[in-house]
Amino acid sequence: MKKLSKILLGAGIVASLAACDRKAEFTTSSFVAFDASSAEVAEDAGSLQIPVYAYAKNGDYAFPRSESASTSVTFEVVDGTAVNGTDFTVEPANGVLTFNGSSEGSITVTPVNHAGVRTGDLSFTIRLTGASDGFTLSGARELTVNIKDQDHPLASILGTWNVSGSCVGTPMSWTATFSMDETDESIVWVDGMVPFVVNYAGYTSVYGVVSEDLSTITFQAPQETSLLYAEGDPFMFAEYMGNLKVNKEEATIVFTSDGQGGFTSEQGVCFVPFEAMSAYNGALIEPGTIHFTK
Repeated sequence: MKKLSKILLGAGIVASLAACDRKAEFTTSSFVAFDASSAEVAEDAGSLQIPVYAYAKNGDYAFPRSESASTSVTFEVVDGTAVNGTDFTVEPANGVLTFNGSSEGSITVTPVNHAGVRTGDLSFTIRLTGASDGFTLSGARELTVNIKDQDHPLASILGTWNVSGSCVGTPMSWTATFSMDETDESIVWVDGMVPFVVNYAGYTSVYGVVSEDLSTITFQAPQETSLLYAEGDPFMFAEYMGNLKVNKEEATIVFTSDGQGGFTSEQGVCFVPFEAMSAYNGALIEPGTIHFTK
């Protein structure tokens, strides 16, 4: 994985913005759009409603939802790893969504449950292509639908988790993503183990080994990540002992099922560059405070 180098000052990040000669483009008419760029549904979930909203021009810069929109919105379905008619169906099937005096329409996605068949996670795209009666397209015009395979042995723990913990006495909450390993079905990759790293998605993922009964997840520490503090000094995932003490020796960090669908650890975790040994707000999670819930 390519290394990502960031200059970090205290708890903040300094970013330089390059100027350019392009003129800003502003929406000047009523428009329709998705409210997100992606959505997720389990293959056995039944169906998923994807909202499309109509916004009406009301002044130079105000675009509230149009409570009485009457427009026809066209859309197309673009196959990806998921194939229309094989892995999912979409309604309206004719690709025309009609607003009848409402601010919201919806596209219904129904995944096909390939029960007992390992398909892996699949995805496709819905793209808005046009609108009538004074409405145009703006904002989010494409949305990727991810269909989660429920036949993977770790299916119940893959996906997005809510996380809570304490950083030097300050309660924090954030989200983390659990992803499967492409070659080993007992391994899960966690992106976002502490709140500090959520700004660097994909560059601080760490792996854990899941027990056969799904009761524990064990992480080897320290683990090197692809986020660099400086050349030759990557951020390391390690055990945090509390009182600003980091365990640089080999250790295992164990998360145990709480019996209610979550995982917790009596140990602490952290992400720090070992050479600089710099601590960042949200990088140190106190022992006994970190908890994952769905």
